Amino acid sequence: MITKIWLFPGLNMKVETFGQLQRYLEQQGYNTQCVAIFPPLGQVQMDYEAEAAENEEWICIGHGAGCLEAIRVALQYKSRVKGLVTISPNLQPYSILQMSMLKILARKDMKINGGLSPFERSSKEELTPYFDTFAVQPSKMLELEAFRKELKGKIQDVNQPWLVLYGDKELPSIMKSLQLIKRQVPGVQSCQMPHCGHYLPVEDPRGLDKQIRTFLSQIVVNV
Repeated sequence: MITKIWLFPGLNMKVETFGQLQRYLEQQGYNTQCVAIFPPLGQVQMDYEAEAAENEEWICIGHGAGCLEAIRVALQYKSRVKGLVTISPNLQPYSILQMSMLKILARKDMKINGGLSPFERSSKEELTPYFDTFAVQPSKMLELEAFRKELKGKIQDVNQPWLVLYGDKELPSIMKSLQLIKRQVPGVQSCQMPHCGHYLPVEDPRGLDKQIRTFLSQIVVNV
């Protein structure tokens, strides 16, 4: 059996940010493919089955918004996907205030060049990584929210081994998402990474490698 690992970076994580993890996995003999699924916030439509060999099993690893695609693939290809790793997954919808601003941005196709005065401090912190994203194509964020909402109602159907990794300085929405996942999928594994925020692949790549190596040793037959 051949094990292929799909890597899905988040909205503001370049493919290269998974570089160390990808090199490590390939050194261990895995076939990997890193896919930027939302550039620029437009979801890439992929025919995963067309990429697959007959004797191939998959592991899906996603960060941030990339977790959404990792979860979707796990749900759609249950017989192929043998394990799921989500790094700082966010399944929480934006607040009413945030969504109102998104709709204004989408309608007027505005660009953000600076702070967001309508939001309180906590909301600013959550939206800071998305400033460049809004500037690219703000209307696409609404499509992403619909995708997030759809998956949120389906996570209880994930039946593969699932590992959630997150930092001890995570955004509140990530912690709420973790609580939701634990309620809906009681068998999920989770690990808090010390001295890290939302960008684990950059902040602690060695620790990330270690946690994923341990997880893979539990679920992949040919390790």
